[in-house]
Amino acid sequence: MATTFAMVAAVAVAVAGCGEPGPATATSATSDQTQRPVEVTDANGMRPGVVPSTRVEPPSGADRPDGAAPTPDRKLSADELKALIGTPASAGAATDRCSARDVSVALSGSEAAAGHRYAQLIAANTSGRTCTLVGWPGLGLRGAWGTAFATVVERSTIGVDRIGVPPADAATAVTMAPGGRAAAEFEWTGALAGVRDEPVSLIAVQFTVDGDPAVALLDPDERVDIGPETTVRVGPWGQAG
Repeated sequence: MATTFAMVAAVAVAVAGCGEPGPATATSATSDQTQRPVEVTDANGMRPGVVPSTRVEPPSGADRPDGAAPTPDRKLSADELKALIGTPASAGAATDRCSARDVSVALSGSEAAAGHRYAQLIAANTSGRTCTLVGWPGLGLRGAWGTAFATVVERSTIGVDRIGVPPADAATAVTMAPGGRAAAEFEWTGALAGVRDEPVSLIAVQFTVDGDPAVALLDPDERVDIGPETTVRVGPWGQAG
């Protein structure tokens, strides 16, 4: 009889262990047999009830106004280019001075550090005569949407240590033979243009007071982030490295 009671008790214990499962929380056993919840995700790796983000970056030029396209930079007249000049050149006219007919200009060698951008304005003598540049260039900027930026360019004595190149001096003229080059240090900082803002596409560079500017056209794919409220500083003409 004792044996029969023991068998009945064993069956009762076994049946009790086969009841309905508890709350639907997945668990896993660690090496010390402690039960921990397992995070359940769907086929996309998302937790149930979590909505994935739909935020996307705005396209470049998202705030460009509607209306007719502006006159292309390459088709601006000499008078229209001169009207862009916000800070004039410091040098007066002279027979040996370079003019826009003698020189081509480009923005070269952009680098970035701590919210500042650094480059050089490079002037190359493409004429058949020797000419000079002296002092600070005059500058004007135009945006890719046709806006004339009201940028006040600060004249600076930006010091850059380039091996074999003396520091630029506003009082010392740089003489360029045909094929020769000169450089002016160029910096911008502050309110840089974001993807929704109008970036600069043209820099008008003036060599003498009231002189016609030469044009530095900027590659839109490189997206120089100078906007209408960016602080721009330029150094005097010096020798190019």
